[in-house]
Amino acid sequence: MDEELRNKLESLKFEPHGVEAMKGRVDDVHYTAVVHPLKGLALLVTHRSSRSISEFEVFIPKNSSVQQIAQAMTEAYEKIHPEKKEARRTQVNSDHPTKEPSAEQRHQEFRRAFGTPGGYILISAYTWTDKGDEVMRKRFPQVSDWPNDSQLGDLLIIGTIISALIQVERNLGPQNYANFHMDLVKEIAPSVRKGYLKYLQGLTCFLLQANRSSLDPEELPSLASLLAEDETKLANSIGVWMVLNLSGKEAVSDGLHFEVAVALGDVAFKRLGKQIASELLGKENLVKSIA
Repeated sequence: MDEELRNKLESLKFEPHGVEAMKGRVDDVHYTAVVHPLKGLALLVTHRSSRSISEFEVFIPKNSSVQQIAQAMTEAYEKIHPEKKEARRTQVNSDHPTKEPSAEQRHQEFRRAFGTPGGYILISAYTWTDKGDEVMRKRFPQVSDWPNDSQLGDLLIIGTIISALIQVERNLGPQNYANFHMDLVKEIAPSVRKGYLKYLQGLTCFLLQANRSSLDPEELPSLASLLAEDETKLANSIGVWMVLNLSGKEAVSDGLHFEVAVALGDVAFKRLGKQIASELLGKENLVKSIA
C-alpha cells in the first residue's frame, strides 16, 4: 500500500494493521483495507452481533479520493444496518413522497461516529465535497486547464471547514474558541496534518489579512473579527482564495476567475459550510464541548 493511500485512510481514522493492511470502524462495523492486485482497493467489511456474523468485500479504484472511500464505507454500513437507511427514507418520504434521501442524510450515521465537534466538521467536509468538486468541473471545464486543478477537491474541503467554523462561532457568539480550533487540528490524521494546516492557516490568514509566519505550526487563529462580516463578502473571499491557489496567480485577473470564485464560495460557505454548522449546532452534546 503506497503512502498516498495510507494517508487517505488515516484521515478516515484507519490505523495500520500488519504490513499491507489498515483497519477502521464506524460504530459496530469494522473495515479492513488492503490493495488487491487486480481489483484496486478492497474493503473487507465485518459485523458481529449475538445472533449473526456478516462479512463481505467492497472494491473501489485504488486512486479513489477520501470522499469516495468514505462513500463506499457509508454504503457498506447501510447494508449492515438497512433499518437505519429505511428509517431515514420513511421520514423523508413522509414530507416529500417522491424524494429519495439526500447524500447528506445517507452520510449521517457515518459522521456520528466522530464524537468531537472538530471531528464532525472534518468528516462532514470530507464526505460532502465530492459532489461539489464534480459539479464545479462540469460547470467550469476550463478549470481542468489551470496549473493546480488537481487540488480542487482539497481546496473545497479547506474552504468548507473554515466556512463551517465561522458559522458555528457566529451562531454561538463571541467567546474563546482556542480549544475548539485545537480539537479540529488534533482530529486531522498526523500524516496529513502538516499539509492540511498549510492551507487552513493560509485561508484564515487570507481572510484576516494576517501573516501566516506569526502562527505556531499547529495553530488556527481566532476568527472573531470575521464573525460580523457580510456573508456574501466572506463567501466571495473564500472563493477568491481557492481560485488563486488553483490558477497559480496572485490576483483574480478576469471574468472567468471571478465567476469561478463566486461559485466556489457559494458552495463552500453558503451551502456546505452552512449545512454542516446547522447540523452541528443541533447536537447539544457536541455544542457543550466547543468552548
